[in-house]
Amino acid sequence: MEEQAMLARDLVLRVCAGPTEFSQQWIQARGKVTTPFVVPRDRNLIRGVVEAGRALGVDRLLVCRTRAEYSYDPVTEVPLDTDTLIDLIRGWGPTPTDFLVCVEDFSAAVLVSASELTVASGPVDFVREIVGPDIPRVRADFATRALDANRPDLLRAAQHYNCV
Repeated sequence: MEEQAMLARDLVLRVCAGPTEFSQQWIQARGKVTTPFVVPRDRNLIRGVVEAGRALGVDRLLVCRTRAEYSYDPVTEVPLDTDTLIDLIRGWGPTPTDFLVCVEDFSAAVLVSASELTVASGPVDFVREIVGPDIPRVRADFATRALDANRPDLLRAAQHYNCV
């Protein structure tokens, strides 16, 4: 990151279309695989994100909240360590918030919503570390769940990421 701290809005504008959705332009750059899925916000999710960073050979992750009220907060650089990332997220308080975890070169990222909706995007090796080896199956399962649950947030994600 540059010597002057990057603000959350700068990082979010590079990769996101909104607080819980990636920009189509960013997704299409460098042929990313993008997979929405529903998962509890727990240690296993964070461990997967850290392992995904390792799969790409990065040293640090860039982390910020994505809602407009946090747009002037600085982006936090964290080492590839599950506990450090969990401590950062817990430090934001007990209320779940939407946040973005991005690799240093902006080639891959994970959007974690305040609900259980999460979206991983980047090279195949990155996404597999988070969602498992069968990415098409995860996408199909997500589409089924979105249609069955009839939740607007899931349906919008399924459509936005071409799962249905």
